[in-house]
Amino acid sequence: RLIERLALAQSCAQIGVWDVDLIAGSVWWSPIAGELFGLQTTPSIEQLLSIVHADDRAAVVTVFTDAYRSGTPVDAVFRLSQAGGSRWVATRARFVCNAEGRPLRIVGASFDVTERKRTQMAAEEKASELETILQAVPAAVWIAQDPACGNIAGNAFARDLLRLSAEENMSKSSVDAAPALRHFEVFGADGHK
Repeated sequence: RLIERLALAQSCAQIGVWDVDLIAGSVWWSPIAGELFGLQTTPSIEQLLSIVHADDRAAVVTVFTDAYRSGTPVDAVFRLSQAGGSRWVATRARFVCNAEGRPLRIVGASFDVTERKRTQMAAEEKASELETILQAVPAAVWIAQDPACGNIAGNAFARDLLRLSAEENMSKSSVDAAPALRHFEVFGADGHK
């Protein structure tokens, strides 16, 4: 009954589980992991690494190597190269070692985060576009970064006007800003600071 529950939970969440035997060089994985990685048969370790996107492969090897050396879990997000394009997956795993600390297996779970990554990248692209527009505006523009206006930033024109560097906070209300660098005070609707 426990195995049935685990299989149902994995299916509902679309989480693929896998187990790599580092001594035998073999891989076992659930059917969902096979679908996620886009392979019909269980691969070798080399085949598994070969489907990691070429631009992400070195970083994935580093993450797994660092986790092995430090004894910490693997927590990675990377792309898989597939016939229809790339797919982003999140992977969490742990090394299983013998009494001497030698790794015997690595057991993990992976799930698709492609839509989340696409949304994140689109938001980053829009933010970059807005930053480009903001910096090109030939007028001073200030933006409060928080509701209390403790952190006010501005475009290049605004910084030049106040003779500030890009890193300096323009808020007079900021407790972090030195008094000489405080340029704005923020008042509430009642007229009080």
